[in-house]
Amino acid sequence: MKELFQKDVSIEKVLEIAKENGFLLTIPHPWGFNYDSFGYNMGIEKLEQLVMGNEIGVEAYNGMIGHLSNFVYGSGIVKKPVNFLDFLEKNRIAIKTRVSGIGSRLKKKIDDKRLDIVERCSKALDLGEKASFITAGSDAHSAKRIGLGILKIKSDETKLTIDNVFEILRQKENVVWSGPLVKEISPGEYRKVNEPWKARELLQGIRYSASSVIRRSGKRIGRKIRKKIGGSSIKKKIGNLVSK
Repeated sequence: MKELFQKDVSIEKVLEIAKENGFLLTIPHPWGFNYDSFGYNMGIEKLEQLVMGNEIGVEAYNGMIGHLSNFVYGSGIVKKPVNFLDFLEKNRIAIKTRVSGIGSRLKKKIDDKRLDIVERCSKALDLGEKASFITAGSDAHSAKRIGLGILKIKSDETKLTIDNVFEILRQKENVVWSGPLVKEISPGEYRKVNEPWKARELLQGIRYSASSVIRRSGKRIGRKIRKKIGGSSIKKKIGNLVSK
């Protein structure tokens, strides 16, 4: 649909085109980065009205946001490193850990000073409870990262089709997991799969998150940011993280 590839197409027009053509719409990383996410550009009230008033899905987990949060809170950049997914790293994760309540659990594990990045994930989970269905994505900036953000569902269907998968997703109690890649170690119990990071992949993610600032600022600020990203301090922290 060439209309969807035009700039400044209104959300009302997008909804109209989707309805006419039988498309399903889902909102990716609603609180991802400030310059490319619905939550920041539209505002929470309008976004909730949009989601609750239309059959629109929400990406409840986005791999890039999750991995960047892991990097910031697990690499010693802050005085008290906190991995916002630390509850996932326990050996036993009950099947009861579904979409409902995950956002509030995350919020209880952090203080106000660390809230910003973590809320980019927890707010998406909260919004997902108001949506018709939820999705999850790796948001891979490297081919090897594809599949590290997953949505796991339960179903009695012998064969999955486009139609019955959507009906399964609409019943959110069928969602067993929405988040990083996990391995089922016994019925209903999961362990997070830790994939080693390469320094280049982490730098790509950090550059992506800073790209808006670089574009909007002058050359002097742009050089300063690029220097900071490529500086020895950041590289050392990334090197330490990759070697773990």
